[in-house]
Amino acid sequence: MILEQALDVVVTVLSVFTVGLYVWSTQTHFRSETPPTGVSIVAAAVFLSLAIYLLLLWLDSQPVAAQLAGIALILASLGLFWWAIVASRDFGLSHVFDMTKPTALLLSGPYAHVRHPFYTSYIIFWAGFALSTWNLLAVLPLIAIIVIYTKAARIEEGKFSNSVLKDDYVAYRERAGIFWPKLR
Repeated sequence: MILEQALDVVVTVLSVFTVGLYVWSTQTHFRSETPPTGVSIVAAAVFLSLAIYLLLLWLDSQPVAAQLAGIALILASLGLFWWAIVASRDFGLSHVFDMTKPTALLLSGPYAHVRHPFYTSYIIFWAGFALSTWNLLAVLPLIAIIVIYTKAARIEEGKFSNSVLKDDYVAYRERAGIFWPKLR
């Protein structure tokens, strides 16, 4: 009981910290002339999911193994998030759902392996948080988050397909997976 509550605290602190990093990155790392409406939609989904998961976490007990596995996933997501931040810090990435045409292709760091490492890190985080709650209801926000980021990725890929970088992007798609590295 005490261990489970201590792990609830760890999951809570890690999750609130991670969502705080997402807010920070939205305001400082990503750039758009005017943040698209989609940023507000994603923010609403993030904060609603955070509230749901915290409620599920604290209203019921979870197996220690689920909490530990969830914490491991959250930490892995943070590692990928920071790797993507470092790789793209001077690149000027746009906000989610920004329709500005790309002018360059980022191929270093995690981008050498996956085309959307930020979205991958977010999906891993939410999967870890969902697992930590050990509640079937946690699957619903996770599915919503996955749908949102898949839609965002498809829009971004469409922007490349209609840009001067089209041929380079086609070659890149052959090498790197959308969210997970391609097995060769």
